[in-house]
Amino acid sequence: MGVRVFWLVVTVFWCLAIYYFTEQPAFNDAHTLRFFYSIGLPEAMIKITDFIVRKLAHVALFFTLAFFALKAVRYWRWQYLAAWAFAAVYGMTDEWHQLYVPGRSGKVGDVLIDAAGAMICIAIVYLWDKRRQKSKKI
Repeated sequence: MGVRVFWLVVTVFWCLAIYYFTEQPAFNDAHTLRFFYSIGLPEAMIKITDFIVRKLAHVALFFTLAFFALKAVRYWRWQYLAAWAFAAVYGMTDEWHQLYVPGRSGKVGDVLIDAAGAMICIAIVYLWDKRRQKSKKI
């Protein structure tokens, strides 16, 4: 199996994992809030902690998706744009999907956070690639 095919398969499995977790009503706000109450966080910290954890999860999931997608399209002319666009569009479809899952809701803000997580990954890899290219010329 070629390297590209391997990364394409990994990308598809990551998409399926995101889809699976999106299908679970247990991963909604009420569930995570109950968790933070159960561990005894002070009342004033619970909502902000819940918000930060949930949004960082979006960033991490779509950062990783962009990385896998980039590996699958490595050395394409528009590799960075293609990988980012794939992750961003998948984020849109994921939020749309949540509109139909009981106990979940799709949010435009989450789409933007998903796209930002993907962009962070693409920017890091792009800068890394440029740095490596520059050091090879020396």
